[in-house]
Amino acid sequence: PPPTKKEKKKSGGGMMIKVKSGKKMEQIPAVLGEWTARKLYCVPGVSIKSLSTQIGINSNYLSFYFNHVLGANFHQWLYTLRIEEAKRIILRNPGVKISEVASAVGIPVIYNFSRWFKSITGMTAVTWRNMCRAENAEKSEKNREIGEDSDMMH
Repeated sequence: PPPTKKEKKKSGGGMMIKVKSGKKMEQIPAVLGEWTARKLYCVPGVSIKSLSTQIGINSNYLSFYFNHVLGANFHQWLYTLRIEEAKRIILRNPGVKISEVASAVGIPVIYNFSRWFKSITGMTAVTWRNMCRAENAEKSEKNREIGEDSDMMH
């Protein structure tokens, strides 16, 4: 059966998200939440126009929402999501190549990935990974020491 008047399906890049007609500004967070939960920000080439089409919200409303509600423009928001995902990938797979991480989060040009990563985190991806490795090694050492101390008590 065709969609009701209250509900339409809009697609973008093969992804379908149900949207209600007459969507208002207060509905944007929920729709963006669903979009981000699906990690659609990792698809290369996402633009505010393609996002607008995918979620069924006018691009001018989206732009206003990003700039005035979130306090960041679309690209800042998008690349922050991508870099946060990159950090999660690096933490789960410390030996992964940075170029593979860049591609996985939708930034296939390593120069652009490096520029955004440093802009958002204040350091390069390699430096960030090394810092995490050092912190994890320190935690492991402390856990071993705690384990040894508790063994001595028994």
